[in-house]
Amino acid sequence: MATLDCVKYLLGAGANKELKDNSSFTALMHASSRGHTGVVNILCERGADTEAKDSRGLTALMKASFNGHTYTMESLVLDGADKEAKDEAASTALLHASGRGHADSVGFLLLIGDNRETKNNHGFNPLMLASLFGHTAIVELLLKQGARKEARDHHGKTALMKAAKYGHTAVVKLLLDAGVRKGAFAAERLYSKRGLINYCGWAIE
Repeated sequence: MATLDCVKYLLGAGANKELKDNSSFTALMHASSRGHTGVVNILCERGADTEAKDSRGLTALMKASFNGHTYTMESLVLDGADKEAKDEAASTALLHASGRGHADSVGFLLLIGDNRETKNNHGFNPLMLASLFGHTAIVELLLKQGARKEARDHHGKTALMKAAKYGHTAVVKLLLDAGVRKGAFAAERLYSKRGLINYCGWAIE
């Protein structure tokens, strides 16, 4: 409560709400990154720019998604934040949440119609990122939403290849059970021993 009162006082005294620090963070970005939804609401009510970007091109919504602050994300979207905005790596809020393992945040973004096939500069889509880091719940969620199971990145790698390479057995099983062609794995040559062993175990069952 004291923080909210302080923010209100500073804004009432004429503080520049769009001022950026040395990392190009605005007050809204800091509040969003930490999940301070009450502060976010006050700043948005006073007209804070939800599309301002830091030195890496991240918006307040991306920062909230990166840290899994779903309630903060909801507030930002209600105040007009662009869910499809991209940073300098072409990552969106959905890509950040998928890679970091924040299932609730991913679910919210999919619910409001975010593009489940969006890709970053490496050609990674949300399913690939979730598979790469072994985020089983997010893989399952994206598959239920109809994500393309055999999409490839700029190096020709699929979500299955990424999961198998790093030994994420549960994700490999999910993808195979969802109908991913086992033959699609043949193009992968640089998988770990653990990933290969786990993959072979599922493939021969």
